[in-house]
Amino acid sequence: EGRTSVAIQDYERAVTALRRAQEFDKDELRVDVRYFLGVVAEARGNPEQALVAYSDGLSHHKGSEWFAEAGMRAGALASERGDHAAAVQYYEKVRKHGRTPREKYDGGMHKGEALMATEEWQRAITTFRDVAERTANVDLRSDAYRMEARVVAESGDPDRAEELYLVIIEKFPRTEAAAEAQFAIAERWDREGDLVKA
Repeated sequence: EGRTSVAIQDYERAVTALRRAQEFDKDELRVDVRYFLGVVAEARGNPEQALVAYSDGLSHHKGSEWFAEAGMRAGALASERGDHAAAVQYYEKVRKHGRTPREKYDGGMHKGEALMATEEWQRAITTFRDVAERTANVDLRSDAYRMEARVVAESGDPDRAEELYLVIIEKFPRTEAAAEAQFAIAERWDREGDLVKA
């Protein structure tokens, strides 16, 4: 009943049903209930309350189908507040405990982006490389490598970044990441005024 009420945006009814479900206090329901209470709080414009709900659910049960979504929403809310360190922690939980490879991929990619926001370059590089090495899908893998190269460039090593971009172009020639790598190389040389290399 709580999920249905959230879906139709009947938030009063949703909160009543979800609080009733909490009384059962089954561990496997805890994340589900807390997740939907967080969704309701977000919809009502109360991000702090939503973050508390998501955090509580994340600390109790990693097997829930809503675990990854709660972690991603918590990470996004933390990032919006400028608390990138907290966002890194939420996204890491998703990366470690997501139920599917895609959930783990998304958690890792967002963790890397949160690390970029705090200019923790080496941790971001390591995170993106780790995500790439653990990802079987060619498009997703190449994009994780592209993000690694981007971090290397932003950290002040354009020569090493270009080497990484060239590897992407060679290994993943038919991907969007390869096209973006070519553009990044051309953009670098255009900025540096070398139109031949650009």
